[in-house]
Amino acid sequence: MKECFLRTAVLSSEKYRGIKVVLENNRMKTIANNPEQEEAEDEIEVSFTGEKLEAGFNVNYLIEAVNGISGHNVKIVFAEGSNSAIVKEEEGEDTLYVVMPMRL
Repeated sequence: MKECFLRTAVLSSEKYRGIKVVLENNRMKTIANNPEQEEAEDEIEVSFTGEKLEAGFNVNYLIEAVNGISGHNVKIVFAEGSNSAIVKEEEGEDTLYVVMPMRL
């Protein structure tokens, strides 16, 4: 997951570092745009249940949260696309991070 964020971050806006995260059908797609009209898109397989979800985040905050997780599996819990995301270890409840969304 971290690698997906890092690959997409390369073409995110240097000022806002915003990326769009799209979850659907056990896939997570990350999309970044910048003022030069360049776009990065990456997709990985994840375990996801529910209806399609889209949210914008500062990619630096997502990377920092994932870096803080010591386990191999990261769990991101979304209530809705406009609410915060909770990043934590899949096994255990010791560490968790709250990442606020941003409007893209």
